[in-house]
Amino acid sequence: MRDIDRGCHLLVGTPGRLVDMIQRGKIGLECVQFLCLDEADRMLDMGFEPQIREIVEKCDMPPTGQRQTLMFSATFPKEIQMLARDFLDNYISWLLVVLDQPVKTSPKKLFGLKNTTKENSCWISSMPLALIL
Repeated sequence: MRDIDRGCHLLVGTPGRLVDMIQRGKIGLECVQFLCLDEADRMLDMGFEPQIREIVEKCDMPPTGQRQTLMFSATFPKEIQMLARDFLDNYISWLLVVLDQPVKTSPKKLFGLKNTTKENSCWISSMPLALIL
């Protein structure tokens, strides 16, 4: 708990645990610049939508447009599209496909990524503290 009191640059947690820590006054979200929702479809399947909405809409997190929000999902059903509409500002959807397998739909644009190395990649450095709840 002392580590949480000192603050951090990166905070990782499940929606339920984050809500708990916010309600107990242990963390605040007013300085959030980047929000990443990974496995959004799985979180919905597990019933976390109310907690996600509470974190994003009701807590002291900066509103859409004042923070960068990233959302990752293996699927893009209607429920995920609704979350994207509510949480993201002018969002873009990317479809990643494995080229060895047949594509069921035709993507509008296809971007190829070359192999990256440390020299030509963007690396995050000097992160003094990361907390996993």
